[in-house]
Amino acid sequence: MFLYLLLKITLRGSIVNSKNLVFPDSFSSRIYTMSIVFIKYIYLLIFPSKLIAFYDTAIIKIVSQINVEVTLALILIFGLLITGFILLWHQRFIAFSILFFFGTMSVVSNVFFDIGVIMAERFLYFPSISICLIFGAIFYWLINHSSKLKTIGTCLFTLVCLLAPQDKEISLAYALVLLNSGIIEDAKLELESLIKQNPNLIEAHNYLGIVYLNLQLYAQAQKQFEITLKINPNYKPAEINLLKLKEITSNRK
Repeated sequence: MFLYLLLKITLRGSIVNSKNLVFPDSFSSRIYTMSIVFIKYIYLLIFPSKLIAFYDTAIIKIVSQINVEVTLALILIFGLLITGFILLWHQRFIAFSILFFFGTMSVVSNVFFDIGVIMAERFLYFPSISICLIFGAIFYWLINHSSKLKTIGTCLFTLVCLLAPQDKEISLAYALVLLNSGIIEDAKLELESLIKQNPNLIEAHNYLGIVYLNLQLYAQAQKQFEITLKINPNYKPAEINLLKLKEITSNRK
C-alpha cells in the first residue's frame, strides 16, 4: 500500500486530483466521518456480510459535527489503540495484532491525507490478518486452558464458522464487483454458475438480467427479471429493472 501511494505521488505528483477529494474543506469532518468508518471496518472484519462494491457519500454520510455516535466511535478507537500499547508489555502477540490493524489502515484512513475514497472493502485485505491472529490466539488459549474452556472454545469456533458468509454470498459479491467494473462477460459466467448451484437466489437472477441488459440481450434479460419476480413477487429491484427494459425496447421500435 505504501509503495502504491509512493508510485502515485511519483507519477501524478499527488495522491488524488483536487476535484476528487472526499473531504475538501474541514479536517474535523474528516476525523468525525472516518471514526465511524473505522467502526464499520472493524464490524466487517468480524461479520463480513452485506458487502458493497462501491461506497460513496450516499451510503457513508459526511459528519460535520460531533455527535453521540462519533463520540462512542472515538472512545472505542482510542481505547483499542491504548490497549494495544499497554499489551506490548504483557501480551505482545495480541498487541502486535491490534497495532498491525491500525498501522496498515492508517495509510487509507483519510486522516493523514485525503485518498479520494471514503471507504472500500479491498482496504481490509491486509489488515484482516489482525483479526485472524486475535481469534486464533483466543481459540488457542481456550482450547489449551482447561477441559471446560476447551468445550467453550470448540463451540465458539463452530459458531464463527456458521456465521461466516456462505460461498454463494461471496460469489454474488464477486459477480457484483465484476459487473460494476465493466467486466461483463466474467460477471455473466460467475452468475450463471451461481444460479446452477442456487436456482432460487433472486439477487443472482436480477444481476444476470442486468448483465444481459448491458449486452443488449433483451429477451434473456426479461426472462431473468421475470424469474426473479416469480420467486419473490415483491422484489422491487427486479420490478424497476423490468420497467427500464420495457422502456428501452419500446424506444427501439
